[in-house]
Amino acid sequence: LIASTVSAASGPGRRPGTKHVLAFATLAAGVAAYAYNKNQKAVQRHMSKLTADSASRKADAAGKKKVVVDKVFFRKLRFLLKIVIPSLRSREFSLLCLHTSFLVARTFLSIYIAKLDGILVKAIVDQKGA
Repeated sequence: LIASTVSAASGPGRRPGTKHVLAFATLAAGVAAYAYNKNQKAVQRHMSKLTADSASRKADAAGKKKVVVDKVFFRKLRFLLKIVIPSLRSREFSLLCLHTSFLVARTFLSIYIAKLDGILVKAIVDQKGA
């Protein structure tokens, strides 16, 4: 009788302590959302300071802004690169170089395999025609 009362109080199919885990997960998600929102606002403030110089850009006849590579663009790029690559000896920079080298190698391998496929198809077509 006591065991059935305890299991009924905690809900069907739930283990004791599940409420605490759910409460902690909810709290952690709330803290993460707050930190993300605060960081986004700081980045937006910084980017708006960078774009204050470009407020004088004119729109073209269609009402769209023209894409301009100027001093403001390079300031924004430098700001983003400082986040992506903290230093040349950092782990992030080495992973970025490694990833880039693998992408370049994959490109050359794809071209090589495409050439081999072309040679193979040509040989098959020539053999059928003979």
